[in-house]
Amino acid sequence: MADLIRHKRSETAAAVPSAGQLELGELAINVADGRLYFKKSSGEVVAVANLADIWAMQPIGKPFGLWTHLAGVAVPPTDNPNYRYIKLTASDSYNTGVLTSESVSGSAPLVQATAVINDAGSPMDGETVRLINTERRTLRAGSSGVVEADAVQGHHHLVRDSGGLGITRPAGGGVGGTSPTGAAAPAQGSEMVARALSNDGVNGDPRVANETRTKNIGVDYYMRIR
Repeated sequence: MADLIRHKRSETAAAVPSAGQLELGELAINVADGRLYFKKSSGEVVAVANLADIWAMQPIGKPFGLWTHLAGVAVPPTDNPNYRYIKLTASDSYNTGVLTSESVSGSAPLVQATAVINDAGSPMDGETVRLINTERRTLRAGSSGVVEADAVQGHHHLVRDSGGLGITRPAGGGVGGTSPTGAAAPAQGSEMVARALSNDGVNGDPRVANETRTKNIGVDYYMRIR
């Protein structure tokens, strides 16, 4: 009868072998978690990725979104010893113990929200991260970490009254326009700067808000830190 070979093993959930318990290249299995460990030449004990656990496969430092408003959507667990995620939201209990020095200032749409990673087991320990769920900030390719406010390219529209249309400047220069110099109502044949968004007669009235934004839907961002 063939000999039965069994690797070192533990049935205790979250148990990780110490360096002193393994020889170089020796394998150990946690049969409760389904994880495999081995000892590297450096003496460090590392876990082999558990392909059945999607959260063990995410790269550290990559923000990714989840539609948490939908039933059945799972978020990364917070009690696995092999990895840890943060939710990029201020004052969220999900981040208990791994974020510190949280700061939220300003008002919409210019909210500024940051926190410092506080996890000794993370290669990102001590790094400041933007809490983009709270800021409602979108991600833009290139120049990693550069923070910008919303903006619209500077421009103006000139309106010419060359035919006695009766363009006038409202008192105080309100909606309707002001002259380029802020002086009195322009004379016929002159130009004025239009301040109000206009209806082009085809696409309806412009939608206005306190920020410049594209058509969108909200999503909660998470990021692995360990």
